[in-house]
Amino acid sequence: LIVVGIYLCGPTAVVLVQTNILLYCKYILGNEDLVDYIIGIVQGMALIVLPLWNFVGQKYGKKMSYYVGGSILCVSLASLYFVEEENTALIVSCFIGSCLGIPYMIPYSMLPDVIEEDELKTGKRREGVYFGFFTIFLKLSVTIALSFTNFALSAAGYEKPTSTCGVGLTEEEMEAAAALPDTQPDKVISVMRFMVGPCPALFFILAIFMVWLFPITRESHQENAEVIKRERNRRSIQLES
Repeated sequence: LIVVGIYLCGPTAVVLVQTNILLYCKYILGNEDLVDYIIGIVQGMALIVLPLWNFVGQKYGKKMSYYVGGSILCVSLASLYFVEEENTALIVSCFIGSCLGIPYMIPYSMLPDVIEEDELKTGKRREGVYFGFFTIFLKLSVTIALSFTNFALSAAGYEKPTSTCGVGLTEEEMEAAAALPDTQPDKVISVMRFMVGPCPALFFILAIFMVWLFPITRESHQENAEVIKRERNRRSIQLES
């Protein structure tokens, strides 16, 4: 359950940012087109730095990797609440992208440890059950983030684009009707800042706390692996005889 909680918090935080980043660029940074550069930087940095996190995890352990990467994500995301300059936002995006693999890679790397611990206690391997939980909670994280975003913005008085089915309108008029309004109330702007910055950061703080609670260490995992290996060898000898 702890690993599932860690995995739930990470993607929820990421989806919160993804859902609100376009609004953040338009109404806070003042440049709607900047979202393309931010997404490119974040995804590019994530791919480049992922092997480094793999090395850190192997050398110092999975929990230490999450402590470091999660802390960088917390600080970077929280700082977005105060960012108003485009160049600053791009720099922060580099830090966020460099750690984006952490909330996905580390929980999945912890899952085999849990499966082996379960096998040691029950004598059964139930990978399908655990991976099924991960899939369900990934979908749940998306649902939570989208629902929370819609509720918070609506409660703050978000002005939606004009809804139209396009009957009797030219193509230019349809594009104008579907476009985002040029301004939003100050309360909505504050909510947008919170949804992109401090709110996702809080989810990562919770995830770091759950990583700290995770009972399986590198040493205990190695001991469990040795015990399971001996038990499998014993069973194979019994079957052969």
